[in-house]
Amino acid sequence: MTTEAWTALGVTAGVFAFLAVTRIAPYLVIMGGVVVLSLAGVLSPADVLAGFANEGMITVAALFIVVAGLKQTGVLAYLMQRVLGRPQTALGAQARLAAKPNERGGFDFSATTNMGGMARAFNVSLQVPGEHN
Repeated sequence: MTTEAWTALGVTAGVFAFLAVTRIAPYLVIMGGVVVLSLAGVLSPADVLAGFANEGMITVAALFIVVAGLKQTGVLAYLMQRVLGRPQTALGAQARLAAKPNERGGFDFSATTNMGGMARAFNVSLQVPGEHN
C-alpha cells in the first residue's frame, strides 16, 4: 500500500477512536479527520468539496459556523428578542415564529417559513412566562 493509503487508514482509525472514547461532537471529529487528510495531501481541496452534494451544502455549513459565533456572543439572542419580542403564551410564540413579513409591511402566515425554521434550527429558546422549556 502507498503512504497515502496508510495515512488514510490511520486517520480513519483515529477518528473512530475519538468517536468511541471522547465526548467531542461527532461532526467536529469527522471534520477534523478531513482537515488532517487535506493538510497531509491525501485529499485535494477539490476532493474535499466533491464530498458535498452541491455548493449549497458548503454555504449552509459556513452559516452554521457564523451562527455559532453569534450565539456564543449573545448577538443571536438579542436579534431574536428584537424580532420576536416577548410572547406571553406558547401559542403567541408559535404564531410569531410562523409569521413572515411580506413586501407590503404586513405578515404572511405559513407553517414552513424560513424565519421559523432558522430560529428552531439555531436553538433559540423563547422564555414564555409560566412554562418550562
